[in-house]
Amino acid sequence: MFSSVQAQKNSRNSIEDIFIWKVSDELQLTAKQEKQFSEIHKSLNSKKLILTDSQAQLVKLLGQKPISDSDLKKYLQSYRQNILQLNEISQQEFDQTRKALGDKKMSEYLVFKQELAEKFKSLLVDQKSKSKEVDGKKTSELAAPAVIEEK
Repeated sequence: MFSSVQAQKNSRNSIEDIFIWKVSDELQLTAKQEKQFSEIHKSLNSKKLILTDSQAQLVKLLGQKPISDSDLKKYLQSYRQNILQLNEISQQEFDQTRKALGDKKMSEYLVFKQELAEKFKSLLVDQKSKSKEVDGKKTSELAAPAVIEEK
């Protein structure tokens, strides 16, 4: 179990490092700007991760049956509080990143981030459209096998 959690954390850190590198490269950040951006991004992402994990736990609790009315209200209030905190983190990201990068680089960052999000969505949509159902099970479409001829 521990190795699985550690592997997920390492993978997440690698993706985060690649994102920071790509932003730095794309926006041509100075070393100081890159360091500030990296610290901001990593700090706020760790807070986001804690809140999204908390929300996932709350959803699991909400799915348990039976659930008392008092617990239901408590879980829903906690979920709402997490949403507010996530929104606050988004505002902090905007304000802190803008301060670190300046207005021009911030506008370039927002455009880059939007384009990257669109590319990921496009990849996911393409992947879903390539999957199909066979006998009630979803399978991914595989490329045609290569034919190897012996001489």
